[in-house]
Amino acid sequence: MQSGEWTSMYDSSTDWLHHFSDPHDHVTSPRPRYRHEMLSDQNNLYVLGGGTSGEAYELDIIYIFNLQTKTWKKHQSKNDEVHGYPANRRCFGCCQLKDHAYISGGLNERKMHDDIWRLSLQDCQWTKCSAKLLFPLYFHASAVTPAGCMYIHGGVKTLTGDKRSLKLSRIWLVVPNLLELCWSKVLHLIPKIQRMSVPQLWQLGIPQELIERLDYEDH
Repeated sequence: MQSGEWTSMYDSSTDWLHHFSDPHDHVTSPRPRYRHEMLSDQNNLYVLGGGTSGEAYELDIIYIFNLQTKTWKKHQSKNDEVHGYPANRRCFGCCQLKDHAYISGGLNERKMHDDIWRLSLQDCQWTKCSAKLLFPLYFHASAVTPAGCMYIHGGVKTLTGDKRSLKLSRIWLVVPNLLELCWSKVLHLIPKIQRMSVPQLWQLGIPQELIERLDYEDH
């Protein structure tokens, strides 16, 4: 990040034959894909799903790239004991909260999805969450706050791609603490809070650590 220079970590073109359709023997690198997602535990990169314009790849198999040895490992994840594995998909939302990943929505050749799944990076265990998206969605953006609130924005609502969403929704992935609950209520009751001056916020008793979240200069 400091130099702004790119460095090649691995070239998978030597692993695959016939326009990347057939691997050499014992190949553990993932086949070329797009609209996949990637996670990190500082030591490894985890590649989830993705596919091509006509095919979505599985999520039960997770490809793990070790940043030290610069080698790939093809890893079989653990299924949810009740719901099995997430269906094959690409164009899904994905965000990481500590050592857990959360995927949402996406599509494959047959359908769009509205489900939410959690993946533990410690043991690659899948768990289907009880909550769902507001409607089936893909090509959306997702992000999670340090406190554990996941936001979903935009996306496509039809297989034909002719209807897009402008909605911004959120869901708590963990039980929030009292500070987060109170701050959420304040934002709801004072939607134009960012227009208030810092002294006005002090008068309301807003802690400095929450004022700094508003990310604006004193005025």
